[in-house]
Amino acid sequence: MRELPDIEDQRGLVSTSQLRTAGWSRSAISRFVRSRGWSPLPGVVYGHRTTLDDDQRVIAGWLWAGPASALTGGWGLVRHGLALAARPVLRRFVVADPCHSRVVDDAEVLHVHHAPTFRNLSGVPVVPLDRALIDYARGFEATADSVRAATIRALQTGLTSPARLEAALGETRPNGTRGIRSGLIDFERGAWSVPEAQLLRILSRRRPRLKLQMNPRLVDTSGRLIGVPDCYLPDHRVAIQVHSWTHHAGFHGARDQWADTVDADARYIPHGIAVLPVSPTVLRDHPERFLRLLDGVLSAQQGRAKVDIRIEVAVEPTPLAPHAS
Repeated sequence: MRELPDIEDQRGLVSTSQLRTAGWSRSAISRFVRSRGWSPLPGVVYGHRTTLDDDQRVIAGWLWAGPASALTGGWGLVRHGLALAARPVLRRFVVADPCHSRVVDDAEVLHVHHAPTFRNLSGVPVVPLDRALIDYARGFEATADSVRAATIRALQTGLTSPARLEAALGETRPNGTRGIRSGLIDFERGAWSVPEAQLLRILSRRRPRLKLQMNPRLVDTSGRLIGVPDCYLPDHRVAIQVHSWTHHAGFHGARDQWADTVDADARYIPHGIAVLPVSPTVLRDHPERFLRLLDGVLSAQQGRAKVDIRIEVAVEPTPLAPHAS
């Protein structure tokens, strides 16, 4: 029995058109599938009777969609290196004339009128991240809140920029993009996550007279970094830290992330800065509880001696846009 050709970056997967080019007859392909391999999608052959991993499933989807297609949506974002809160469901591809839209199981081809621009990422053509994010939002792959979180994360990690994202939004219809636009506003106001954006909204609406800065670098008089609090109230020397289980618990390699979080909070104290930790669920479900704690900390800070520090790269809040509420 012949072996499948080993094509670079295809992880053991081959399209039937590639096999025909390599000299395989239709009957030979059928015999191979029946006896040794299997066909995860029409026109795609895998040489082992084992389950495909996520990377292989994307490759299989692209082979089914055709060489002129490009990956978009949630799996496109993952391919660009963006971590999503939930594993994408759909394998979504775009393809231009004369091809047409089609769907098989969780694989989908969307017809577009102009050939998509793309980058080859690990053997698969992928649309630009901004386009993938828009298709992720408009294709109902996630809730508006999840899209908002993905948008902030893409901006915060430097995978895109506000200018590039705004340009991409300007080239498409606004429907379905509310989560992206909200995330863009949140990021431009200094928030690096959805919980931070929620904190900013609470303070802007419920304590509007407070001067605050999001994610500033605080340094001592010798220029050594004290920390980068999620939110800083300079007139009161209060650092608000949003501590989520997802990002502050467990281990990163050999490092205990929770121990690192506690140590980082403690570094503010010698500089006369009070630390107020808060969880995302309290901000979301019990903002009044957080505000009572904040008022108590602000009161306790009055009259305390101040130690000289500098604030670098501080972002001042701007008024909320109407559609961001």
